[in-house]
Amino acid sequence: MTVACHEIMEGKYGGFPQENWINGFLEAERLLECAWADRYTLLSELAGVQYPYTDTTIAWPYAATVLGIGVLDSTTPIATYSRAWCRIKYSNKLYYDSTAQRLVSEELHPLSIHLPLDYAGFRWGAQTGASSIPVQPCEAPSFIVRSSQYTVTYYRAYAVPSYADDYANCTNNGNVASYTLGRTYAAGRLLFGGTTARADTVLGSTTKLQVSYRFLIHPSNWNKFWRASTAQWETLYRAGPDGGEYTPHTAVNFASLVPALA
Repeated sequence: MTVACHEIMEGKYGGFPQENWINGFLEAERLLECAWADRYTLLSELAGVQYPYTDTTIAWPYAATVLGIGVLDSTTPIATYSRAWCRIKYSNKLYYDSTAQRLVSEELHPLSIHLPLDYAGFRWGAQTGASSIPVQPCEAPSFIVRSSQYTVTYYRAYAVPSYADDYANCTNNGNVASYTLGRTYAAGRLLFGGTTARADTVLGSTTKLQVSYRFLIHPSNWNKFWRASTAQWETLYRAGPDGGEYTPHTAVNFASLVPALA
């Protein structure tokens, strides 16, 4: 690091560093002292530096609190400080993408897909007799397929790229592996569902964004369709002279959305 600083081993709230293990996750804090004018530079330089006091897990800084010390002039409306104490918070819940130089988190949430069954294969009542009534098209039964939504969130992003809009409703053309969840999704299984973004303050910077990309996970392939007669996901073909495959979702390389995953 270019900023001169040193660790404060004891402070008002006890000795530092401080570590808390909660349900297997590490939350840790360090207390560093530097020149007041260097506080933001210090925070920026620490953004990609892992917690140095443990070899059992990797924790990355995600938040900070700055306390000014050494008042030089108390007569002005705005206090002037000579030194700063920086309380740096670390967690192993986040992953650091060293290539993109961003913190990353991932989530899986349940997703349900309703699939219709062929109404012609069902009847109301017994197979024979006056009570046997054919099922009408508007009465076609359906069943629920359970799946998931995969969300990857980047912190310290500089902007929302234009391709985040271009790839809406597209599917992956190759394998995508998660950072930390131990999941790999074959081509066609992820459908890009859109982006959410908000301004995020990360270690002294208010110019960065928190950007989340959401992908809907298909049990088979988003360009295959449930065929009730075979109870399988199959390819549809267009009626007409060309008879080509019906693929409503364009397959693209998701490397620009998830650079470390493609």
